Amino acid sequence: MSSFASLDSVTVSGTGTDQRLARATARHTMIVTVGGTPTECAVVLQGSHDGYTWTDIGNVQSTSGGLVNTGADGALVSHVRADLRTLTGAATVTASIASDDGT
Repeated sequence: MSSFASLDSVTVSGTGTDQRLARATARHTMIVTVGGTPTECAVVLQGSHDGYTWTDIGNVQSTSGGLVNTGADGALVSHVRADLRTLTGAATVTASIASDDGT
């Protein structure tokens, strides 16, 4: 299993660090932690086959953070990242991702 922090205490919207997995998998978990006093927060879990073209595969839309899981019957991807789409208010956002890629 590979795990990493894609977003680490960020304060502005944008894509986080991506990771290439050891093998393509559909099983991912993203945990989003929000600090401060946000009035709006949306983080999207994204996947890619090539590391250049990205698609949304899950999301957390909550000012208190949360968790999203993708199942084994989902789309196979070999790269993952978090994308902080919306952040309003004084806040920091961290998003960690774990993927079941056999490592």
